[in-house]
Amino acid sequence: MAGQAPRPPVKFFTNHAVVLYWIAFNPESRVADIAATIGMSHRAAQAIVTDLAEGGFVIRRRSGRRNAYSIVPGKLLHPPSGQPYTRRGPPGHRSGESSLAAAGHGQRRGHG
Repeated sequence: MAGQAPRPPVKFFTNHAVVLYWIAFNPESRVADIAATIGMSHRAAQAIVTDLAEGGFVIRRRSGRRNAYSIVPGKLLHPPSGQPYTRRGPPGHRSGESSLAAAGHGQRRGHG
C-alpha cells in the first residue's frame, strides 16, 4: 500500500526465548556476542540475561575475566497464570471446546 510504512515481520519467539536458546548452545558467549548475533543492543541483551538469571533459567558463573552462562536443565516454563500446561491444553481450556469458544469468542451478539 502506497504511503504506509512496511510492517515489521511477525516474531514467533520473544527476545527472552531467543537469548535462552542462544545460551543453551553457546554457553561461553559474552553478552556483546549475544547482542550482536541476535541484533539487539548490549543493554537489552544484558537486561534479558539478568531477567533469565533472576528467574532461575540461567546460571551465571565467572570464567577467568568473563562471565559464562548455562541454562538450568529441567526448569519448566509456565504460562502467565502460573499453572503448568497439560496434555489437555493450556490452563482454563475446557475439554471438547475450541480455545476460542472457551474464551467466549465467535458468539454472535444477542445469540449467546
